Amino acid sequence: MVKGMKRAIIFYSFEGNTREAAEKISKIIGADLIEIKPINDIPESGPGKFMAGGGKALFGFGSAFHSVKEDLDSYDEFILGTPIWAGRTAPYLMAFLKNESIRSKFTGVFTLSGSGNNKSCLKQLKKKLPNLRYDVSICDRVGRNEDETNKAIELFAGNYKISNEDLKT
Repeated sequence: MVKGMKRAIIFYSFEGNTREAAEKISKIIGADLIEIKPINDIPESGPGKFMAGGGKALFGFGSAFHSVKEDLDSYDEFILGTPIWAGRTAPYLMAFLKNESIRSKFTGVFTLSGSGNNKSCLKQLKKKLPNLRYDVSICDRVGRNEDETNKAIELFAGNYKISNEDLKT
């Protein structure tokens, strides 16, 4: 990492898939981890899980989260990690992204879903995050091939290694 440059991966993880990917990327590029934690999460199983999660994702209600203790102004760059719910970014992260002062610091996003399709979610995020340069879609534990997942994570993280080299010149 470029001397003095400070990066963080900001993520929300419901079932641990996004956390696992965030930890792998962090280890490769040396970024801090900042987890967004909801005040009231959705049920862990049953129809309430899908109804509440999908409703929150589509309409954004009930998406309050605990304050982040880290000094976000001290970071130069952020990477966002999100599960995809109903084709959208997790509602807690959308609520977090209402903070306009940090939006320009997001340069990458990694998404996790059962299908690995993140087109709708990316379209939503690109409207809010003007400096997104890198993205990767990863299948969650249900639909993934571990080798393909690790390769996708390494390729995504490799963008940040290249970015670091560019900054040194």
